[in-house]
Amino acid sequence: MAKRKGHRGGKGKGAKKKNSCGVKTPAHYLKTKFETKVLHMDQIHENFKPENVAALVADPSLDDNLPGAGQNYCLHCDRHMINREALTSHLKSKKHKQQVKKLKDAPFTQKEAEAAAGLGTYVRPKDLDKVPEFESVRGADKRIPVEQAME
Repeated sequence: MAKRKGHRGGKGKGAKKKNSCGVKTPAHYLKTKFETKVLHMDQIHENFKPENVAALVADPSLDDNLPGAGQNYCLHCDRHMINREALTSHLKSKKHKQQVKKLKDAPFTQKEAEAAAGLGTYVRPKDLDKVPEFESVRGADKRIPVEQAME
């Protein structure tokens, strides 16, 4: 039987190239790039301290590099919103509620990490009953409304 011309299997000179193994696609690099932008749970718990809340939510400084000049920040999700309407709709969203539920778990400590490595005993810390709400602390928006800027 004669060899079919269209069939290019095997490892020879005219073999069809397979997807290269071990080489990561550009999509993988994008995924890791965006993963680093979000704070971890223990870092978000650090932001719940009163001095950090004052800087982030109660009296934020104007920053043109952030959406909404950094005035509308969700402390639980580590996200800046473009205006108050977007922030209030975000606070009602499913993603925000899931994040608040995750934050009820107590943050990990160095002592726990050492216990997991076998360097001590493990006692699970008490979880939070309620995640703090910061909407009552939020200050007024410092940006100038468009109507006043036109005058």
